[in-house]
Amino acid sequence: MDDNEMNSNGYIISTNSTPMNFSGLYSTARASPLYLIYYGYCLVNGNYTVNLHFAEILFRDAEPYNRVGRRIFSIYIQGRLVQKDFNIKEAANGTGKAIIRSFNTTVTDNTLEIRLYWTGKGTTCFPSRGYYGAIISAISVCYGLESNCVVEIYGESKKTRNLPVVIGVPLQF
Repeated sequence: MDDNEMNSNGYIISTNSTPMNFSGLYSTARASPLYLIYYGYCLVNGNYTVNLHFAEILFRDAEPYNRVGRRIFSIYIQGRLVQKDFNIKEAANGTGKAIIRSFNTTVTDNTLEIRLYWTGKGTTCFPSRGYYGAIISAISVCYGLESNCVVEIYGESKKTRNLPVVIGVPLQF
C-alpha cells in the first residue's frame, strides 16, 4: 500500500465515532486503492436483488482536511455497469451516513460477481496515503426481485414479502 503500515489490518478501515442510530455494521469497511471483487458461488439460477451497504467513514466532514476528500468508483454486477462514478458522500448527503444501493440481476451460471472499480477520479494522496478507491461495509443478496427483499437502515425495515437471505457477506472479522 505504501502507507507506512498505517493500517495493519490489511484492507479494513474503521471509525470509532459513530452518530446516533448508526449501526455497527457501518463502522467498519473493506477498502482498496483500486478495486474490490466479490463472488457468490453455488447459487440457484434466477433473479436476485443485490444490496450494497455503504458509509463514508474515512473522509469525515468533522475533520477539516478530510472534508474535501472525494471517493469515486463504479459498480459492476455480472459484468454490467450498474452505477457509474458513485460517490458515497454525495449519495448519502454527507459522511458517516449509511446508504444502501439495490440492484436486480440474473444469475445464469450459478455464480454472482460484484466488482467495485476506482475510476481514477477524486482524492489520491491526502490527508495521508491510503485507501481512496472503493469501500463497502456489507453485501446482502436475496433471491427474487427488489420488492421481495428486506432492507434495514437505521432500524427501519422495508419489507413486502418474507424471503430468506441467500448470501450475507459481513466485512468484519
